[in-house]
Amino acid sequence: MAFSDIGVVSSIWKAIPELAQDFNLKIYAKDTLAYKKLSECFSPEELKKYNIIPYKQMPIIDAYKIVRNENPAAVITGLSNAHKKTKSGSGMQQQEYKADFAFADAASRLKKINIGISEAAYLSPYLIRYRLNSSRRGPETMIVASHQMKKFLKDTGLIAMNKIHVLPMPRYEEASDIKNSPRLEEVRNRLYTLNNVQSGDFCIVYSSSCSPKTDLEAAKLLNNSIKDMPQVKVLFAFHPKDSAETRQALLAAVSGSREFDKGGENPLLAYTAMGKGTRRLIAGVRTSVLFDAVLTGSNVISLNPRHEKSMRSPTAELGLAPEISDTGNLKKTITDISSGIFPQNSLSIPQTYKGENAARKFARGLAKIIEEETSPARHIVNINAVGRE
Repeated sequence: MAFSDIGVVSSIWKAIPELAQDFNLKIYAKDTLAYKKLSECFSPEELKKYNIIPYKQMPIIDAYKIVRNENPAAVITGLSNAHKKTKSGSGMQQQEYKADFAFADAASRLKKINIGISEAAYLSPYLIRYRLNSSRRGPETMIVASHQMKKFLKDTGLIAMNKIHVLPMPRYEEASDIKNSPRLEEVRNRLYTLNNVQSGDFCIVYSSSCSPKTDLEAAKLLNNSIKDMPQVKVLFAFHPKDSAETRQALLAAVSGSREFDKGGENPLLAYTAMGKGTRRLIAGVRTSVLFDAVLTGSNVISLNPRHEKSMRSPTAELGLAPEISDTGNLKKTITDISSGIFPQNSLSIPQTYKGENAARKFARGLAKIIEEETSPARHIVNINAVGRE
């Protein structure tokens, strides 16, 4: 398997041990992003056991050589936000820095089964085309997280309907566990102390979207809404890609704000502890954290300071959380939550996103897809891995 960004590995890492029962895995992961996340999920011994290999850059030619030499029956990749190439060169001589794009390109050139994984519950048609980017060689088969995504993919015409498969993402299993965790109160008390939040404060955790301009607009909306509400404290949960300048700008935009210290806790557990119950709220723009927080029963709002459809988050598009674009509605939401009126009280989570046995279901579903697309006589390989015998 080949992963560059954090999102997809966060969604499926729990399925890796399940997949290892049927496949001998080899997984290429970006050193500062995907591999960093996997190293938080697995011990050094497990990283070695599952053949998880960090990489700094992955030129197409290197991916091509790996796939050619290993001769896999199938190549499975993530689907990053965008691919990056140098301006010089063409074809395989272009420097493709993200392994998921490089391996997908190599698999297509070598006519190998090429399966892509999109962990997002929702992406706009524009973003779907942007990620698949029909100008490059991409996956011919897709695994998606929701029936909405399957419909959107079908509508783009980029992937055949019978090549789009909906599988539960194992991260939903984690959400089910965290929602009822007996540690929530303990973690909340500890995080309140670490972040200087008092018991009577209203705490808003803002999750960065890794889009500096968008996040700054949202931060200004927050500041304008709470400037007369001294009991409201804002904590910024920054994205790993946020620069020091972006972080400083966001903190400066909201008076009295500070960086969210998760205290080494599981990130989703930390968000849930700070977002569930009265006087607590998780906010953001176009970030998957909002979707996960909804699954754990947290109070969630999607900010859209420009009131543009392109800025809508999955939670807003799927009707799982309210979207707020002005100070009046944000103030009202804060007041409502303080009074025990929660944004998600009348909402139900679709069965698609329930997490029971998700890791096992995902692994079995992926194995079935590979079996359907390859002949029984061939070795089944999960990104240069010797497969089921």
